[in-house]
Amino acid sequence: MEDNPRLFINSRYCKGCGICAAECPVDALEIADTMNERGYFLPRELDMARCRRCGMCMLMCPDFAITIA
Repeated sequence: MEDNPRLFINSRYCKGCGICAAECPVDALEIADTMNERGYFLPRELDMARCRRCGMCMLMCPDFAITIA
């Protein structure tokens, strides 16, 4: 069995819109409840064991800030 996927967020590009978490079909992502240094609530891993690597989060991100590997 493969290792769980890893979530990579480019905090320089992400503006915390939440589209990636909203579009995840298996709810593997959530929006953090603390702000980053730029004042944005970035996505984070909720349960990456659920992730199917469908890429929906990457496809829907308007800022090209998220990668699943």
